[in-house]
This record gives sequence, C-alpha cells and structure tokens, in this order.
Amino acid sequence: MSTRTVVTVLTACVLACAIALPAAANDKMSAQAREHARSGASDKVDVVVVYRAMPDAAENARVKGLNGETKRSFKKLPMRVISIPAHRLGRLADG
Repeated sequence: MSTRTVVTVLTACVLACAIALPAAANDKMSAQAREHARSGASDKVDVVVVYRAMPDAAENARVKGLNGETKRSFKKLPMRVISIPAHRLGRLADG
C-alpha cells in the first residue's frame, strides 16, 4: 500500500471520527482529550483539530500563544495536527 493511500485512508477515518464524536458527545473534545485537559499536565499532547473554515494567520497566532505547534496542516482540509500542553486543550477548544 502506498504512502498516499495510507494518508488518504487515515484522513477519511479522522474526518469520520471528528464528525461523529462531537455530535455523539455533544462536546468539542473527545473523552480522552478531556482527560488530558483535566490532568493539568504541562506535557504536550498531539491532537487533530477540525475547523469550520480553513485556519488563518489569527488562528496560527492563537495556537502559538497557547504554546502549541502545528505539526501537520492540510491544503484542502480545514484541519491540523497540533502539539499543545495538555492543560491548554480547553482554551484551544473554546476558541
């Protein structure tokens, strides 16, 4: 299986989960992300963030202001993989 195929399949799975989980839980974060946020730890966690529209420069600045780092962005999908301190997850979700 090629790398492109794997990335495509993973992206489809992430999108399906990103759409289904918040709708099911009526929340912006998964249960696992909420646990990390509640821990108050400063350890960084990697999260997939799905936006309603493509993130802009203001969102880049907001993520940096939360001591986060964009690990992966997608040209045609309004989502990113962000590494951020666990205790900042709630503020990231509130944005």
